[in-house]
Amino acid sequence: MPSKKPKNEPENSPKANLEAARKQLAIFFFQEKPNPWVNGVAIGFLRNSADAIIRAEKQKVAAQQAPELLVFVNPLAPKCVVDEVRTKAPTSMLVRTSRFVALAESGDSISPQDSSRYNVSPFSTGTLGCLVEAGGTTYILGSNHVVAHNGRVPDRANIVNPGLLEDPFGGPIVGSRSYFFEFQRPPRVIPPNPPGSPNPPISPNPPNTVDYAVAELKGNSTKRRASSLDPLAPLFSTAGQFDPKFLTDLSNTRIRKYGRTTPDTTSSVTIQQWQGPIDFTFGTYSLEQLLGVDTKEIFAAPGDSGALAFVDDPNARPEFKDRGVGLITARAYTLDASNRFVSYIILMCSLDLIAEDLAGQLNLKKAALKFYI
Repeated sequence: MPSKKPKNEPENSPKANLEAARKQLAIFFFQEKPNPWVNGVAIGFLRNSADAIIRAEKQKVAAQQAPELLVFVNPLAPKCVVDEVRTKAPTSMLVRTSRFVALAESGDSISPQDSSRYNVSPFSTGTLGCLVEAGGTTYILGSNHVVAHNGRVPDRANIVNPGLLEDPFGGPIVGSRSYFFEFQRPPRVIPPNPPGSPNPPISPNPPNTVDYAVAELKGNSTKRRASSLDPLAPLFSTAGQFDPKFLTDLSNTRIRKYGRTTPDTTSSVTIQQWQGPIDFTFGTYSLEQLLGVDTKEIFAAPGDSGALAFVDDPNARPEFKDRGVGLITARAYTLDASNRFVSYIILMCSLDLIAEDLAGQLNLKKAALKFYI
């Protein structure tokens, strides 16, 4: 169903203030003064990570009634870093969190066929997320860091299913690498040219908002799961704009995913507008506008990158029912003051943003893309 554009929020509304604070913090720690101790910023609920929160002196952490500003900080961060974050965002919730790492490893696993030719690890295997029909062609949807390796795997390279981790000789060829979103280095704050300068203005790189690649399907070798969610529509994620009611309702909605490593798991989205660095096998890149899951259970593990999370809840809002949410991208751990495990933070990129980017590359309207799981 078509989504309505949200009305402009008053500048002093809680919603606008929270998003403005998040953006300001992200610019400071990831652009103006990059800080390796800060692993991400976001807005959301932390229902399973209370023991990982870095409390200020005499601070008591009450149960969250509304989304809050979250700052994910390395558990070994020195006090000066913690103090700096508190100074920049005194009302933020600081969470001891490891680095976020992409979940390709060693469902339906996929990987490039001739990985050694492209300087790609043969153990980099991920999950076949879903199928996409666009302009009369069917594509396999997966993660960039599994299928394309940010361009290391060339256009039209063969993709096999199962991947090389399950079959060292490579399973049947199911597709050929087609379109993908290429990660760019983090945008930097670039000073404007002096007045009268003949040089054209320099624009920063566009933000990295999605981690996806598609491979054109060959034959009928890829099986579709029998599911009532066929076809599936992207979930309107209000990407680029924080919506507290959307996140509150989504946090009370069950989502499901089928992965290569953890076949069938459920959880709920509690984090929106995550931004920060993610470690891939080919380098570290900054991503933003990601959704997140905060859970003590194993919702996704290495090998699940590319798995599609979708709403599977009979009590969901009508506009949420049977809709895609996003592709599994990365994971981190939250830890308590004694460095003991507390919970997982699972990140996913918005299926709505994927549809928007892919439609642009195919010169189609987003509504022309059909997703199947």
